[in-house]
Parts: sequence; C-alpha cells; structure tokens
Amino acid sequence: MADSLSTIGSIAQFINSSFTNVPAGVSGNMVQFVDLARQYVSQFTGVTIGSNSISENYQGVIVNLAMSSVMSSIVSQGFGQIAELTINGGQIPMSASAYKELADAQLKVLGRHVVSVRSLS
Repeated sequence: MADSLSTIGSIAQFINSSFTNVPAGVSGNMVQFVDLARQYVSQFTGVTIGSNSISENYQGVIVNLAMSSVMSSIVSQGFGQIAELTINGGQIPMSASAYKELADAQLKVLGRHVVSVRSLS
C-alpha cells in the first residue's frame, strides 16, 4: 500500500473515506475495527505489529479484514442494506465474506513466524 497507511488511524480514515453513507455508529468505531484486524494479523503471523508502525507487508490484509468487519457490522446492526452503500462512488465490488476470504488468502501468503525451543534437561 503506502507509508500513508502505516497507522491504524490512517487506515481507518482510508476505509471511512472509501464509503459513502456510513452510519455514525459504525464510522465512530472504525479505529477499533482496524486495531482488531491489526491484532489478528499480528497473532496469526507471530510478528509484533505496532499501531503506529504498520509495515507495507501487512497493510493490505489489515485493510481487507477491517473492510469485512465494517461491512458485516453495517448489515448486522440493521443500519441499512449494503446496496445503499457505495465505495469510491461506485457499487461495492465485494461482499464482507469476499473481503474476509481475500484477507485469509493474503495471510496464508504472509505465513507464520514460528520459533521452536529445545530443552536440554
């Protein structure tokens, strides 16, 4: 992605500006959605990812996980139909589950950082 998406706040702003008609109840929690995605990626990969120093390697998957959460939240809280939302002035290209599947595929590409320790006792 870019250096401009290296913090949870900048990713939240990017996602929020990508939509139109996002209900306040969802947009007000955008940073939390992104931070939960960051924590999930960090736990999955085994790599520490700071909230203010997100490497380009992880930005895309965090964006996709957060997009999935945002879209799911809008629908599950009854704020409206996904059809009422638009991304960048056009129709939403993917569903929440499609964003989640894309993020899962990206996580598999990233892999996991595993450390094994052997005891000599």
